[in-house]
Amino acid sequence: MKRGSILALSLWTVSLLSIFAIYLGYGVRQNLSLAVKLERRSQLHYAAEEGFLRSVFLLSQDDPEGVDFLNEPWANNPHKSISATKMELFAIIDEERKININNANIATLKRLFKGLDFDDTQAQNLAASILDWRDADSFLSVPLGSAEDSFYRGLKDSYEAADKPFESLSELEFVQGFTAELFAKVKNYLTIFGSGRVNINTATLPVLEAVGFSQKLAEKIINFRLGQDQKFGTEDDRYFNDLTQGVSLLKEVFPLSEEEIAEFGNLALGQVIDIRSQVFSIQSQGYFDRPNSEVLTVNAVVNRGCEILYYAES
Repeated sequence: MKRGSILALSLWTVSLLSIFAIYLGYGVRQNLSLAVKLERRSQLHYAAEEGFLRSVFLLSQDDPEGVDFLNEPWANNPHKSISATKMELFAIIDEERKININNANIATLKRLFKGLDFDDTQAQNLAASILDWRDADSFLSVPLGSAEDSFYRGLKDSYEAADKPFESLSELEFVQGFTAELFAKVKNYLTIFGSGRVNINTATLPVLEAVGFSQKLAEKIINFRLGQDQKFGTEDDRYFNDLTQGVSLLKEVFPLSEEEIAEFGNLALGQVIDIRSQVFSIQSQGYFDRPNSEVLTVNAVVNRGCEILYYAES
């Protein structure tokens, strides 16, 4: 009887110890798995951060008083670096190639949206909605199609217009008309950074048309910049190094009408365009093996003095 009790107690103790060992082993495996994940994330973080720092270094080497165009080292996107265990991929975009939604007028915004294949009514409604979101009053910029506080208060999840400048570009998704799909279509042409002047050496065709160039003159500017090989970022790229000489430079390559000459001159004198950029966005990715594997991304914005205006990891 006594021996049986001792045996039962021993078996019970062994079972308890086995359960404890299994539980402890599971905990150790969980901790090891977490440690591996943290180590991989740390490596990705440093890879993405290194790409960001390389971007800042490239910008620091650029002449702050020089002309900015698409055949400069900073603009040779994307940049790639590979080490034994990780990779980094980073790109630099000047924000002055875009339209600033905090100071663009309704005509500029409407021209941009029409250039992105929206019809006249939708382009006007989107432009007006942006102005009414950021202005301090509660009056509609256009009688129909725009939105103010009364519209946003009537939504299921109600809120009000900001009545101040946009603090982030993604804020546009709260503005009437800007669905996720539409926002994805227009976001690369818009910014909240910079003075509002557009760099004629880096701007895309829709942006050049938005600031007031006719389609024909905007196309001539783009083709002038492309050079003979019709490719950006190559040795034969052309650029404007003096706005007062812009017409003369264009006339060396294309015939210009009197209207086009006056158009270029008016925009240059109106301080709408520039030949330099002062603010740059940076996207840097750290990843293993290939870009579509585990990825950590740094999105940042810096000014010409390499001061960080925005920085986020995802």
